[in-house]
Amino acid sequence: MNIDKFSKYLLWGLMGFSIIVIVLFFFVGFSNPYEVNPDMKDPMMLDLLMWTMIIFIAAAAISMLVSFIMYLVQHGLDRSVIFTWGLPIVGIGAGALLGLSHSSDTPENHLIINGKDWFDKGDIILTDASMVAIGLLAVIAVLAIIWSAVKQYIAK
Repeated sequence: MNIDKFSKYLLWGLMGFSIIVIVLFFFVGFSNPYEVNPDMKDPMMLDLLMWTMIIFIAAAAISMLVSFIMYLVQHGLDRSVIFTWGLPIVGIGAGALLGLSHSSDTPENHLIINGKDWFDKGDIILTDASMVAIGLLAVIAVLAIIWSAVKQYIAK
């Protein structure tokens, strides 16, 4: 089996697994009331959803790092590498700066987790960095898909 077929099957498998996890999250115990505040929900499959996302993010980061090192070994450092790797780093850095700009001492700059106030500055920084990076990387992914489709259309 060549690498293209393998990556296609892996992609479809991971998409299927993601859909199953999301369906389980919403349809198995989603409406469980939270013990401390019954007006809030405590989904039964929240841990499964969170760990799936953490594993996918870690796998993506590791595969991105490996592909970056392999590209550098084969082609050396050029402008496209700086652009490709610069955008995600800028996104993560912007998120970290956004998180650092919040003061954890003020009541309006905190997270609310299951009805409890959460003032841990590290969690706020990680949340902001993740959200900005995810948004930026989603835009980059859409642009890359559009560019690839246009490039293939022109080649025909």
